[in-house]
Amino acid sequence: MQVTLEWLKEYIEFDLDAEKTAHLLTMAGLEVEAIKDSELGPVLDVKVTPNRGDCLSIVGLAWEIMAKLGDQCTPTELWAEFRSGWSLGDKRGENEAAKLASVTIEDENLCPRYAARLVRGFSIGASSERLQKRLIACGMRPISNIVDVTNYVMIETGQPLHAFDHDKLAEGRIVVRQASPGEKITVIDGTECEVLPPMLMICDAKRPIAIAGVMGGADSEVSGKTTNMLLESAHFSPTGVRKTSKALGIRTEASYRFERSVDRDVVMTALNRAGMLIERETGVAPVRGFIDCWAGDDLPSGGAQFEVSVKRASALLGMEVDIETCIDYLSRLGLSLRPINDDRIVVGVPVRRPDLVREEDIIEEIGRIHGYEHIPDELPMGRTLLGKETPTTAFETAVRRELIGMGLTEVVNHSLRAPSSLDPAGETIGPRNPMSPELSILRPSLLLGLAASLLHNARRGNPDLALFEIGRVFEGMKEVKHLGIMLCGRRVSPNWQAGEKTPPHDFFTLKGFLETLLDRIGVTTEMGPVESPRFHPGRSACFVDLGIFGALSPDATNAQDLPAGTLAAELSMDALFERAKREYSYTPPPRFPAVRRDLAFEIAKSVVYATIEKAVRSSAGEALEDVRLFDVYEGKGIGEGNHSLAIALTLRKPDGTMTDEEANAIREQVFGTVEGLGARRR
Repeated sequence: MQVTLEWLKEYIEFDLDAEKTAHLLTMAGLEVEAIKDSELGPVLDVKVTPNRGDCLSIVGLAWEIMAKLGDQCTPTELWAEFRSGWSLGDKRGENEAAKLASVTIEDENLCPRYAARLVRGFSIGASSERLQKRLIACGMRPISNIVDVTNYVMIETGQPLHAFDHDKLAEGRIVVRQASPGEKITVIDGTECEVLPPMLMICDAKRPIAIAGVMGGADSEVSGKTTNMLLESAHFSPTGVRKTSKALGIRTEASYRFERSVDRDVVMTALNRAGMLIERETGVAPVRGFIDCWAGDDLPSGGAQFEVSVKRASALLGMEVDIETCIDYLSRLGLSLRPINDDRIVVGVPVRRPDLVREEDIIEEIGRIHGYEHIPDELPMGRTLLGKETPTTAFETAVRRELIGMGLTEVVNHSLRAPSSLDPAGETIGPRNPMSPELSILRPSLLLGLAASLLHNARRGNPDLALFEIGRVFEGMKEVKHLGIMLCGRRVSPNWQAGEKTPPHDFFTLKGFLETLLDRIGVTTEMGPVESPRFHPGRSACFVDLGIFGALSPDATNAQDLPAGTLAAELSMDALFERAKREYSYTPPPRFPAVRRDLAFEIAKSVVYATIEKAVRSSAGEALEDVRLFDVYEGKGIGEGNHSLAIALTLRKPDGTMTDEEANAIREQVFGTVEGLGARRR
């Protein structure tokens, strides 16, 4: 926004040149980007932040200068006239304007206030030299006395105005409503716009005549033949104007201001000011009276209201401030104040400052008026503590250390990716406008990232891989942490002893990795069957309440171009953390020898080994130290659908040597239990 220094000094008397005024405004948060010359003297090019729509005017900048200077400046008579609303002396009961025109607001949310005045019997011509020079200095092109006045008042007060040819308005009516589907309007610059609800339109009794807050229509604009005019001053929803302007691709000085919010209480002030200037420029006074429509019966005169703590202000600003200083600074900004005690003040915010919505905003205003450059520079003080890992990160470090120690390699993948057949069933979420289909969802599983890392390495001559990743996944709106593992190829690289016949990774390799990890972090669990389209139905299992592991299904490996027999696991790190042991106790080496007893039996393949082992452990009792499956046989002498299992039991007594009779009795007891599962001794 460009403003002349002499125009600012018409509202307030202060003894600063252009450079010092620019510095003052910049330190107040309104950066002056340049100082230019004009016929009227220095022009300040002020950059106004989007939240400070109140500063897009002469009076708004004058308010900032007065707040910063305090007693070092004096408001002029013109400032007093602005504060009084520039009354035109309308008398009660003399409202000729209301007889010649009417205003109806159909959408009070998008337009809470609409006011109008009428001027009749004037002639269009050039505006005065003084007015034109000020417009040119502020970067605007003079057009005619009426249009120049509306632009002048907009720069002066921040309130956009629009002039309609009153004779072109059907029935002299103004109707503020949303656009109808398929409705069109040709605007002043000749562009035909198709408007849609909820765009707000200014209409007469028959058709749209302007796009509210954006641009007027060509059919109703004032021209060289206009003699009667209806002058609009309204308050429109910033959000509504912003959406309409963006959808139509039309940006104007008016929309620029409405988008950043215009002071609702200045609607009539600007209208009265325009009436005064029109009379000065044309010699014709506005018609007696005016139209002023409000949303509902009336609108509250103020904005937000909340308490502010002086102690909190001192803490946030890093300097001591007292309640008198706070009251002085805030009163300069036109805020209403009511002290409660020595610490707290109730602050009322005027509607021209919608950016002040919380206590911290008011404290920022105190610091801004005091001057950030005057806040003392002090090094922060406080006690420093030795940093350490949180319990969860320490646990992750322990898991990572164990897996690396077993020969696995850690990878880290992006959390945004495309949907995959390796994902579990369920809701997925992602960015509203993804950069590409490959980054369309937040990963619900770690397996696709591991598969991509595996393929990247395999295609570069490294097919024997054991990878793991610890990372966050997203189950709908819930964010959790998982451990993922993926194996393919051989367990060890070919060597001179085994040649090319080194064994491949298989189900038991993966199971061994997981059981070793669980044992070392102190997690006890049970294995069970699982059904998942991601995993092979006969080569997968689960750890109850922890996760799933096994060979990936042929459909999954084919879809991802993975080698057949690729193995994977995905476990919940949160569940592992909750169930891991935090304390370990010392058990001295046993004093008495262990006894081994073997048992072999034929049993149906449909009976899961985990069920068998659980039954063995429960029946053997406290003397059982270990259970180990050491042979599986299928073939001659074994029934169809069955296999023979050989299990070694390690038994030990804590208080003496176990006798053969005691060991045999336990074996017989275990045999009886597995026979209950359908087993037959061999």
